[in-house]
Amino acid sequence: MLPLSKPACNSSSHKKRDKTQLKWTSDAKAAFQEFKDALVNATLLAHPRQSAPIILSTDASNTTIGAALHQVHKGQLEPLAFFSRKWAKLP
Repeated sequence: MLPLSKPACNSSSHKKRDKTQLKWTSDAKAAFQEFKDALVNATLLAHPRQSAPIILSTDASNTTIGAALHQVHKGQLEPLAFFSRKWAKLP
């Protein structure tokens, strides 16, 4: 979830076909910038280091499975890969 502190628009109607022009206020501009910053700082994958220890974390439920591959570098976990899949429904 992105840390947006205020709605980016002040329209009470958020319908797809609504042609009402948005008022671009300073609050809307700040919320949009906060959104862009969060998007830029989203998790980026690291390049594998040959000597770094590797950690594989997994989790599963009745409907999905997920995994994350990390390496430890300078005491910090660096993500290398993510995996998630929805289980196929059995007949």
